[in-house]
Amino acid sequence: MGRADQEYDAVFHRLDLFRALVEHDILAERERAESLWPRLQACSPDQRLRLVRSETRYQIWGLYGLILAESRTAARVDPAAAAGLAELALAIADLLHPCAYGEPRIHDFRGAAWVALANARRLAGDFAGCRQALQTAREELDNGTEDPLEETQLHSVHGSFLNDLGDFEPAVAVLERARVCARRAGDRHGEGRTLLQQASILSEIEPQRGIELSRRALGLLDPAADPHLELGAWHTLALCLNAIGETREAEAILDSRRPHYARYSDPVTVGRLHRLEALIAREKGELLKAEHGFREQRAVFEKHGFDFDQVLAALELAEVLTLQVRVGEALEILTETYPLLEAWGLKVDVLRSWILLEEGVKARAASSRTFRDLAEMLRRRWSLR
Repeated sequence: MGRADQEYDAVFHRLDLFRALVEHDILAERERAESLWPRLQACSPDQRLRLVRSETRYQIWGLYGLILAESRTAARVDPAAAAGLAELALAIADLLHPCAYGEPRIHDFRGAAWVALANARRLAGDFAGCRQALQTAREELDNGTEDPLEETQLHSVHGSFLNDLGDFEPAVAVLERARVCARRAGDRHGEGRTLLQQASILSEIEPQRGIELSRRALGLLDPAADPHLELGAWHTLALCLNAIGETREAEAILDSRRPHYARYSDPVTVGRLHRLEALIAREKGELLKAEHGFREQRAVFEKHGFDFDQVLAALELAEVLTLQVRVGEALEILTETYPLLEAWGLKVDVLRSWILLEEGVKARAASSRTFRDLAEMLRRRWSLR
């Protein structure tokens, strides 16, 4: 079963909605949706919208649910496509008949589509659009059925949004609301996913707490439902352990998970693997191995246009080169990365901090703490233009 099928099942097997579908004798909607979707899939986004708005056969909940699941799946690899699919799902939700589904549930459907759209915009770097979509989702869900699973999704994306903005502590607090909603809904896997989101944020600022949350997440996640997510939990646990000096345990986790990493070729997973390898090597004092890992990570992010991650990788690479007293190479990395910061339109004090780091490296006065403090500043402030 593919990830989109799993997402669709999750939507379809919601008990309250399931009852509503039975009442209206439309369980066949799923089959109808699966026959209709290939026809829409072959069309351009504009053609899809025109067909959905002009032909009633497309105006069914089953197709809405299928397309929403496709949007959530696509968000990882193609945020623009995911946004288009969320807009298509929203167009269908707007056309569903209240007599068939009930007005409150239609508000839920719209809210869920707006949440998916917010997430796609977030991943595409459209933070203003994400904020607006989250606000609209909140308004729709306030008029819905108070479904805790929909609330979980909303808080989850809102927390991720705050994390992207560098508001780490508020992000963890919002994600706690998501965790409570998932627990109230009896969704163990969803609760585990939310705990993992919190742990991932804390891995950079409070790794000891990140260890606790990662382990709790691993006790709740369903590996069969999402093996990639379970791998993420092990990855985050290893990151946190390494950050507090438990390098041997972190390396044991890495070695045991290598076959799982090998199943994924997406740039995020590959880049994260290179970084974990490099961080462990750095803690062990194996600086050449660490350098290789950071170079590999930076190359992956550069190839795929992940500018922010590329900048952080450049900082970690320059730190390792500085530790090896290869000052010229470290300066070269910092100098060639600086234009990316300028292109973002960052605040003057952030740009000045980068220049001060360059001067510190040149004077052989820059410590590892200097590099890491600048990395945290960038994580917290890169979105402030």
